[in-house]
Amino acid sequence: MSETREETSVVFALSRRADLDALRAMLGSEVRVLGEATSYREASVLIARHQPEVALISSQLPDGDALSWLEQESPLGRTKLILMAPDPKPEDYRTAMRLGALDLLSLPLNPGMVLESLRRVAKGPGERQGRIITVFATKGGVGKTTIAANVAAELAGRRQRVCVVDLDLEFGSLCAFFGALPEQTMADLVRRRGAFSLPLIQEMMVTDPILGVPILASPLTPDLAPTVDGEGKKEAGRNYVAEVLRMLRLGYDTVVVDTASRFSEATVAALEMANTVLLVTAPDVPALQSTAKGLTVLVDKLGFQPDRLKLVLNRANAAIGLTAQDISRFLDYPISYRLPSDGDSAVRACNTGVPIVRRRRSGPLARALAALAQEVGGPPARLVARRSVLRPLGSRR
Repeated sequence: MSETREETSVVFALSRRADLDALRAMLGSEVRVLGEATSYREASVLIARHQPEVALISSQLPDGDALSWLEQESPLGRTKLILMAPDPKPEDYRTAMRLGALDLLSLPLNPGMVLESLRRVAKGPGERQGRIITVFATKGGVGKTTIAANVAAELAGRRQRVCVVDLDLEFGSLCAFFGALPEQTMADLVRRRGAFSLPLIQEMMVTDPILGVPILASPLTPDLAPTVDGEGKKEAGRNYVAEVLRMLRLGYDTVVVDTASRFSEATVAALEMANTVLLVTAPDVPALQSTAKGLTVLVDKLGFQPDRLKLVLNRANAAIGLTAQDISRFLDYPISYRLPSDGDSAVRACNTGVPIVRRRRSGPLARALAALAQEVGGPPARLVARRSVLRPLGSRR
């Protein structure tokens, strides 16, 4: 007996009537079109009148852009949003997520990807999206991966649905912190054709044997890193990392991302899509100088503010002649979290594959990591767009 799909009710808006006709033709019998628009004003009227399950809207129409439309009118209600943009750039994915979109499709449209997106969005959560916590450092050896692993472990212990992604694509070691041995990695995922569905991504993940945390591992060898983020990508126009994170936030309460210590396309995507970025530093001059350079990019270029970008001082109680106040003044940025020095616990936890918050919960470092995780890993919330940081999708700088 063949499976019967329920129709998804849709309103869509594109700038040209010919494009509307082509879109209607590719949607097929799975979709019930309730209205078509060539302007945001028309789209608002149709959405208010019909209250469709999904609105498929172009990022730019003759009467404006999606950013202005959504900020000024907030027309969606319970309707789920899919945006369409010509040749979307990495920053466009961040803008789309901040606007509350559940997907961003590239114009001209691919029929298969349109239908896959509609199926996924129609049956997925609309009012709630998971939180992305990105852990970043501009210098290796400051405890970035230790913090990422323990934030994930602590939130999993609090019964959140948590997954972790290792975006240190060349030399990632996140799996070792959980005692997990991956058979498939991000490199295997990007070999697959078509859109990334949540089940496909989950198929590529390895599960932490103690807590059951799913991990999307970095490639097994450094030479495979460019196939995910670089000149070796099969589809040069796709931002694989943004697509993966967009899907994972629909399936999990919290997605914890461990990044490389450089501003690659993958790292920038993870930073810009994050609800919270933990910037990790340590109380030594090379680390602080490197962090100062990173803050210049994060604050001045990417527009981060202290509500999203949290500075974490690791080994804060090390007796090296610099106080937290000295460090905050040097960096001209507030310190949000201070973690005590406990190298013995960190090394033992890594060597045994059991995170500190699970292995030695009563220790000072475990307590500090648990408190940090509890504060940054609150209930998932949809992000609200801020004009000062965003630009219209599809526009050119």
